[in-house]
Amino acid sequence: MKNNSFEKLKSDSREWFEKKLKEFALGKLKELNFSYGLAEKTLGLIGKMEKHNRPTYWHMLRVAKVSYMIANKLGQSDGKLEFIGGLLHDIGKLEVDPKSLVQYRDITDEEYEKIKEHTFLGYKNLKDDYALTALVVGGHHGFTDKGYGITEKYYPNFIKQNQKLKYRVINAIRTVAIADFADAARTRRTNERSGGNVPLDDKLKEKFPEDEEKIEYLLKDPEILILYDK
Repeated sequence: MKNNSFEKLKSDSREWFEKKLKEFALGKLKELNFSYGLAEKTLGLIGKMEKHNRPTYWHMLRVAKVSYMIANKLGQSDGKLEFIGGLLHDIGKLEVDPKSLVQYRDITDEEYEKIKEHTFLGYKNLKDDYALTALVVGGHHGFTDKGYGITEKYYPNFIKQNQKLKYRVINAIRTVAIADFADAARTRRTNERSGGNVPLDDKLKEKFPEDEEKIEYLLKDPEILILYDK
């Protein structure tokens, strides 16, 4: 009986957190004053992901919140680009077989190669409507020699010629990448191709050596940690 009560408590807690996460995402979309059409398209895309693969859908919502919090709380930006980039960062996985997106088994090398295409697929499908966000989506896995996705050669000229804007985009990409990596490490039950049993803080510092302040915040802020303590 105790076990049943405990499981119900965990389930109720998870449902409460999921409700709050949805409310955060919907509220933030409204707050950011997107055009009606763009807000509707965003809601449509994440709604499709909820039907396509629920774990990826919840992953995207968590990464959106964590990315926004890192940028906003550290005062590095207003968090708008980090939020929408995080919310849509894995949208290219709509074109990946959901059987390859399972959370409870190790995927094959062939499946992994297919999944890696999601960065470019997301970029391609967003670039006409979400110029800056598409770059975040396309570039969030591109930080190491073994990284993948779009590079700076894909940046439009108006960004290449504006160093301030270019830095803004790159900083947002790095923030989403950190939130994405940490969320995957904390929630997926499969093995990690990038890490073995190395502690998360060491993995993050090795992968993102220039972002120590973001990493320290992500690892210690109670409002972030509570997303995973249930």
